[in-house]
Amino acid sequence: MTRYPEDFEQLDMSGAVFGEPALSPPFAGGTLVIPVLNLGLSRHPLHSGAALRWLDRGYLVFPGTQASVRRVRDYDASHALIGPIRELVQLAATGATSVSGYHLEGDEGVDPGRHVLSWQIAASRFVLCVPDDAILRESPLEVDAAGGRFLSEAPPAHALESPRAIKPSLLMVASKSAGRCVDCRHANQGSADYSEGHLFCRWDSRPRSPASVCDLPVELSRARGLPRAEYFLFERFDGRNGSYGLRCDSRMMPEDASPALRRAELADRPVIGVGEELE
Repeated sequence: MTRYPEDFEQLDMSGAVFGEPALSPPFAGGTLVIPVLNLGLSRHPLHSGAALRWLDRGYLVFPGTQASVRRVRDYDASHALIGPIRELVQLAATGATSVSGYHLEGDEGVDPGRHVLSWQIAASRFVLCVPDDAILRESPLEVDAAGGRFLSEAPPAHALESPRAIKPSLLMVASKSAGRCVDCRHANQGSADYSEGHLFCRWDSRPRSPASVCDLPVELSRARGLPRAEYFLFERFDGRNGSYGLRCDSRMMPEDASPALRRAELADRPVIGVGEELE
């Protein structure tokens, strides 16, 4: 299972077919998982092209769900809409803060099934989970019995679980302006060499001095889909955030990152320890 956080706006639901949603645990704050067939993608990490491609199956995962309400109308075997519009409330909206709104529309179930006119979800974030044997197609899949079984089966447990760090994960925040090496968290802060005026950088092999300018450039985008711009690997040392010599994974974002990118990079967790959840 491969997980793609955020990038919800790059998904095309127009031909999607949804399965029965599962909420675990079954109350506000749980993780909502929706099986889906024929999910359209473009300019997405899974398919970067502008032309639509269709993922034959996957899971839409919404951790921290606070509301899930869908308006549906049944259709018959000829796909003619029948009966009144109904509202199906899985979790009623409570006015919770620190959540994002997500809107889905498509079909639900197969032959006959329901057409989802709108599905409003409020959740802390979104993750697309793609099974290892899923296929990205040039045209939508004809939904068959196997597709119907996928929609009706309970999602695998690992679609509900967050991956865990096997090494510490540090968040690196690139600055719009250069600074001084002597003030940077990535210098050999606190070492004997540093106290003697011999500075070394986590990111650059060249020796530095207290007068050196920390101007190592890096190109980053403040939001997915926007052009990259130049930033600098300078980040001020606060006495506790030194990174030099640490064996760790790193996440990196610019200091003016968009709210969606900040959520994707877990900006509220500058250090994630071994064994902690990565989402």
